[in-house]
Amino acid sequence: MKKLFISQLIILLSSCICSAQGPGSNIVLHSVNEEDGLSDNHVQCVLKDRSGNVWIGTADGLNEMDGSAIYVFRNKKEDNTSLVNNNILSLAEDESGNIWIGTSGGLSCYFRQKNVFQSWLPEASPYGSSGYIYSIVIDRKKNIWCATHGGLLLFNDHTNLFRPFYNMVNDPKNSLVLRNRITHMIAGTTEQKLWISSADGLWSFSLDRLTFKEEITAKNDPQYKQLFTYVYESHDHTIWAGTWEEGLVALNKANGKVAHYFLKDPAQMIIRCINEIQQNDGKYMLFLDGDLSAFDPATNNFFHYVKLPKETENMNVLPCYKSPDGWIWLASSSGLYIYDPHHQFFQHHFFSKEITAQDVAFAEWNQSLLVGGGAKDFLKLYDEKWDLKKDFGLSLNLSAARRKSGVNPTVLSIGQDNNDLWLGTSSGILRMNTNTGNTKWFYHAENDSTSLPRNFITHIFLSSNKKIWVFPWREGIWTLDTETGKFKKLWTGFSKENGKLKKLVIVSATEDENGNLWMSDIDEGIILFDRKTGIFSKPFSAEIGSKVRTDKIFFYNGSLYSNTPDAVIKWGQSKKKLSFFYLPPEMSKEIYGIQPDHEGNWWIATNNGLIVFNEGLKTFRRFTSADGLLNNDMNGTLFCRSNGTVLFGTESYVTSFNPPQLLSAVGDVPQQQLKEVLVNAKPVEQARAKNNFHFDYYEKNIVFKWALPDFSNPFRNQYYCRLEGIDADWRYVGYKGEIQYANLNYGKYKLQLKAINANGVVSPNIISIPFEIAPPFWKASWFLGLVIFICAIIFFFIVRYVSQRNLKEKLLRLEKEQAVEKERNRISRDMHDDLGSGLTKIAIMSEVAKRYLYDHEKARQQLDNISGSSRELVDNLQDIIWVLNPKNDTLESLAAYTREYALKFFEPFKIEMHFIYPEKFSYIKLSEETRRNVFLAIKESFNNIGKHAWCNQVTMSIETGNNSIVINIKDDGRGFAANHIREFGNGLINMKNRIEQINGSYEIKSRPGAGTVTTIVIPA
Repeated sequence: MKKLFISQLIILLSSCICSAQGPGSNIVLHSVNEEDGLSDNHVQCVLKDRSGNVWIGTADGLNEMDGSAIYVFRNKKEDNTSLVNNNILSLAEDESGNIWIGTSGGLSCYFRQKNVFQSWLPEASPYGSSGYIYSIVIDRKKNIWCATHGGLLLFNDHTNLFRPFYNMVNDPKNSLVLRNRITHMIAGTTEQKLWISSADGLWSFSLDRLTFKEEITAKNDPQYKQLFTYVYESHDHTIWAGTWEEGLVALNKANGKVAHYFLKDPAQMIIRCINEIQQNDGKYMLFLDGDLSAFDPATNNFFHYVKLPKETENMNVLPCYKSPDGWIWLASSSGLYIYDPHHQFFQHHFFSKEITAQDVAFAEWNQSLLVGGGAKDFLKLYDEKWDLKKDFGLSLNLSAARRKSGVNPTVLSIGQDNNDLWLGTSSGILRMNTNTGNTKWFYHAENDSTSLPRNFITHIFLSSNKKIWVFPWREGIWTLDTETGKFKKLWTGFSKENGKLKKLVIVSATEDENGNLWMSDIDEGIILFDRKTGIFSKPFSAEIGSKVRTDKIFFYNGSLYSNTPDAVIKWGQSKKKLSFFYLPPEMSKEIYGIQPDHEGNWWIATNNGLIVFNEGLKTFRRFTSADGLLNNDMNGTLFCRSNGTVLFGTESYVTSFNPPQLLSAVGDVPQQQLKEVLVNAKPVEQARAKNNFHFDYYEKNIVFKWALPDFSNPFRNQYYCRLEGIDADWRYVGYKGEIQYANLNYGKYKLQLKAINANGVVSPNIISIPFEIAPPFWKASWFLGLVIFICAIIFFFIVRYVSQRNLKEKLLRLEKEQAVEKERNRISRDMHDDLGSGLTKIAIMSEVAKRYLYDHEKARQQLDNISGSSRELVDNLQDIIWVLNPKNDTLESLAAYTREYALKFFEPFKIEMHFIYPEKFSYIKLSEETRRNVFLAIKESFNNIGKHAWCNQVTMSIETGNNSIVINIKDDGRGFAANHIREFGNGLINMKNRIEQINGSYEIKSRPGAGTVTTIVIPA
């Protein structure tokens, strides 16, 4: 099966009354099936919603078709947001755009905004299966009515409950089971009624009184039989009903009269579907089910369609649905068929057999159409209705021409000169006077250079100066002298091939306003004959190449036109500069020929359909077999008649159409729609997309989906996009409206979306989507600002710290320098005070000793004093040196030095010295000032003990802990009272000051007779 097939259908009438041609001779159908993505070919119902999308219910799933793609919905086990059942029997849409779905397993509703299904199952009915919902009607009060095989049900979407209305009208002859077995239901157009067909007659149900009424009975229908299959109300408010084997029934609501219409074939008397269409001529007809059956109410005739090609046989149409736009959607067991009554453009005339082995030739004579073919179809004249007016071949001696040329004469070209027709044929040139019937043949004669070089004449042209230009196949350019009947070769060719001059093959010629002749060659492009100079040239070899095929050539609106295989070309008769009109990428196929119409359009025959180009609007439209053409390979002859009708002819048929009517019919295109936006494979919520789309930096995989709900040729709509700042022009994305962007840099973007239908008509709206991808937080402006701010603060504090550190270092250096200076001063002072005074004392005592040299006792005593002062001076010097030595900067060193000093100091006093030190000193570093002040305080304490305590033993202890060092000096001497401290008060004050200078504390406790305790606490 083809993915998309379109065929011409010839209507043949078959009825019990008469046989006639039905209304409309050409019907184009489109097929949508499983190959297009449909979930199942067994289509059972169709609905076109308010947004233009088409919902297709099948025996295996629900489908949404938007003009770009088909989306399938099925039941999913253990998912209560999916369909209740895959067998879809009926469809309806409410005012909110929600889709109500009747299935063989209950009722479902697709809530569009939430993108979920909700389902309900009716309670069992005593009269049949209530779960099979065959029709859904939403009345004016928004009530939801469901027709089932178990009765009529009213569904309340607020309580989610079904209320049954069973047909209990008393009739002892019939079963309530049959009466409640509803086959179809519609809403009345003029009254508050439901019209119901059932297995027990045709009924109406009053929506006001909620009561049933039997409309067709044996009382008003002598041929009444109870089984009704379908009900429909036509535009004139006639109620039409389908029956089982009883044909079509019509009910006049005004008078209650019933009419039956029967078909001869009993097998076709089962009518299960009815729908009405209005055709282009304004007439109405009823589509029926079966193999495309129809009924014309105006003539009371049944019709059926014979399809071409054979693939469309046995379509078995089931229900047919008419959408609000008048289109007919034919559900069948082989897919969905689409029929647009107003999209029937092309009329086809078929020849009984192939009339030529070459291209068909056209010309007009007396407002009738001349068609040139071969043999018995050599030249015929047809009127507007394709009735044969004259067969010129019957009066011509074609057998003589066949004997002369050796082939059956075939018309290849037709030229006109008043009443004379000049026919270029495969057997020479025929001149025929249409008034007198006189003819004259011109043939090739051996050894006669003034005759035709060969009999196969591809083209013949009559110039304004009455010259006959003749173009034999591969024989260059010739002229005919009509008075002498002699031919003259004017030009052979330009290029050489295999060492010989290559002869031209001219297929078309025209004349400009200056009398210059322009010709197109199938191998060498455009040929110019300059009338003034008599020179032949190839003026466009540089632009199109020296070897290129050109087809028909025209002088039109002051310019010249022809075509190459890939473009229409245009140039001025004096300005020989080419303009190229290339087909859009989606239409770009090989061009076979061009033809202007009376509206300024150029019709272009290609191997992918018929394209029309409007030079002024710069628009292209395409028509294919989807629009009614018999073949997309348009390798044939285009011709525009004087009445504006354009023809396309082949050896088997001629297609005709009216350009204004055709173009006006395809001018209206619905608006395209943005369907979905996916980010990282997840749909974007609608609320997120109210104004602009904002994505985080990690949301870089973005998919935009859009669709054009134009179903004149489904799945051949074309889609374009343009991302501003990236795409310089529109980018063609194909037949599906979907574009994906991955790894876009952060920033602001604007995406534009465009759609063009299969005929090339642009949708009236351009979808513009501004969106923004946020940078990662480390690249966001606020973060960069924060970083700059923090860096500025850090820099400020670093600068401040460095400045303060430098200042502190400078201050420290100054303090050190001051400390050094101070220490120097102190040392100098100590040296001066201790050593200087000591040395002075020694010097004085030495002088005194000199005086007592003769008094030995006094001299000895004086020398002893000198000796003691010297030792004291040495000790003081040793103390100064110890303090200054940085090796002695620990607590352990202080303790050892103090111990050594104490033992030496108290030895003369016969005082026992005890030390309580830790077994192992912690490494505690003491500054020079601390060591000096502590040692001098201890030394002063020892001096006080030696001078005033009169003790027997002294105990010194050192303890560390709690970030402090505690030194205790205890003696067992006589002690003193606090009020008698004056005698050595200055020494105690000095010691206290020394300790406080190093942030320590000094305390002395004593009582008379209880000894003295000195406590020094310094920070560790």
